[in-house]
Amino acid sequence: MYHEFWDPTNLRWLVADRNGRLFASTYVTPSLLFDIPVSTLETWSIASDPRGSTVAVAGKDSRIQMVDLQRQKVVRTLEGHTDGVTFVCFDPAHRLISASDDATIRIWDPDAGKLLETVPAHRSLINAFAISPDGKWLVSVSSDKTIKLGNCPA
Repeated sequence: MYHEFWDPTNLRWLVADRNGRLFASTYVTPSLLFDIPVSTLETWSIASDPRGSTVAVAGKDSRIQMVDLQRQKVVRTLEGHTDGVTFVCFDPAHRLISASDDATIRIWDPDAGKLLETVPAHRSLINAFAISPDGKWLVSVSSDKTIKLGNCPA
């Protein structure tokens, strides 16, 4: 099973396989640029940092891998979740936001690899979330059958 992700910053497709490998291919002529081992477990979400060539890769593993696509390697590992990481994205302030099967949302400084805040959000795994364009609001949905809307942590 493969999960595909569009990298709008670098205009390329990123594809993750069940065995934790990340493949990158060009947009114009689909051809393999490189593949990188990022985890031994399945990938569920990839987020592209709009400032450059770094992507956050998350999945069944409780860790988030920060991958530099120019250097073609994992440059940092973010640890803090206690279960699989279902979704990652960058907010307008360039922080990385992650949601997990551990029912929390976590806010990271991706450059320093530092956990900034843990938000207990739901009673069960978080399926997805979205951040408003101004970065002030965060909405999350969970398998506990709730939708939560609140201020995005500063």
